[in-house]
Amino acid sequence: MEVFKARALDYDAWYVKHPSLYKSELLVAARLGCRGGVEVGVGTGRFAAPLGLRAGVDPVREMLRLAPRELDLVEGVGEMLPLRSRAFPCALLVVTLCFVQDPAAVLREAMRVAEKVVTCIVPRDSPWGRHYREAAARGHPFYTKAKFYTVREVVEMRESPPAVSWLPSPTAQTQRRPWRSLERCRWRRPKRWGSYV
Repeated sequence: MEVFKARALDYDAWYVKHPSLYKSELLVAARLGCRGGVEVGVGTGRFAAPLGLRAGVDPVREMLRLAPRELDLVEGVGEMLPLRSRAFPCALLVVTLCFVQDPAAVLREAMRVAEKVVTCIVPRDSPWGRHYREAAARGHPFYTKAKFYTVREVVEMRESPPAVSWLPSPTAQTQRRPWRSLERCRWRRPKRWGSYV
């Protein structure tokens, strides 16, 4: 997490520099409905606030300082959320699993504190996943710390038998190819996953 402490402003500036990408990601998350919920890995609040979430949890104080004050912000790690069980209608994770030490534990905790979990990822085998892994190989400060997963791997992270229903449905996606015109959000499970699911 040191890179997020040292470069919180750089992280937040990405959303200003890439407004079209940011908007497309917001549209996908909005379609999945998490209003009134909590974002796990809230960062600077770029998703929680516009999507109408109530709260956010993040381990990096420097990121939380940049988040909107209307959110209830808590410093903590996703593997041990400092929240009551079933305290929220929804838990949202936006490109969070690739940066945590134990993604399965984070998902279990999200399922504990919320009635449903919405998880947005950049699949490892997607064009954007490959783009980010190439950037990591070149020394990108954030992506060198990331471990990207496929959609199937995320689905299989749940406990068996699952504590709650755990199925990628409904599913939305966008961003088929890096740095080209973006596709419209798709409210269906496609034959091939896009780059932001």
